[in-house]
Amino acid sequence: MKTMTWRLSHLLRRCCRVGLILALLPGSGCTKAESTSDDSKPRERADPQPPPKEETHMQDICHLVKIRVAPGQVYEAITTQDGVRGWWTRDTVLDSKLGGTAEFGFFNHRSVTKVRVDELTEPSHVGWKVLAGPPGWEGTTISFDLRADGNDTVLSFAQRGFKQADEPYAITTTTWGRYLGSLTQYLETGRGTPHPDNDFVRQAPTGRGAPPSR
Repeated sequence: MKTMTWRLSHLLRRCCRVGLILALLPGSGCTKAESTSDDSKPRERADPQPPPKEETHMQDICHLVKIRVAPGQVYEAITTQDGVRGWWTRDTVLDSKLGGTAEFGFFNHRSVTKVRVDELTEPSHVGWKVLAGPPGWEGTTISFDLRADGNDTVLSFAQRGFKQADEPYAITTTTWGRYLGSLTQYLETGRGTPHPDNDFVRQAPTGRGAPPSR
C-alpha cells in the first residue's frame, strides 16, 4: 500500500513538472496572459476642443421713405455732387462714377466721412462703402434702393454693419431720418435742409465722436 502511494505521488510530481514546462513553451496556448494595454507607451490624448466662438450680430439702420417724384430724379439727387449738396451737406466732393470716392464734410470740414461708390444701377440702386468716418462707421455699407410706385418713388435706405447698438448708432439712426426728410423736401419743393443750413445740432460737437451726419 505504501509502495503504491509512493509511486502515485512520484507520478504526480513528474506530471506537474511536465505541465509547467509546457506552459512556459511559446505557442503552447498556456503562456501567461498578455496585458491588453501597453503601459510603457504614452497614452494618446484627444486634442482639447476650443471654446465655441460667440456669434457677432451686426446692427443695421433702415428707413423707408415715399417721395412724390420719379425714381430718376431721386437717383440723380443721390449720385451727383450738386444733388447731395442740396439735401445732406453743402461740403460735398463726389466722383460719381463706379469706383469713385466721395468726401462729405461737416462743421467746417472738422468731421469728414469718406466713401467709395461700389454699386450703381440706374435708376434703382446706389451702394457706398464707408472708408473713414466717426466711430462705428468705417467698414459699414450705405445703400439706396429705389422702386416706382405709380408716379412716386419708394426709397429703401440702409446702413449696415455696425458692431454694436450704442449711442453713436442711435444718433446716426435719428439723423439719417432727418436727412432723408431733407431729401424728400429737396425733391418735392426744391429746397432741402442740408448741413450747415439745418438746425439739427445748434452747437458743433468736438472730438472724433462727432457724428458726420449731424
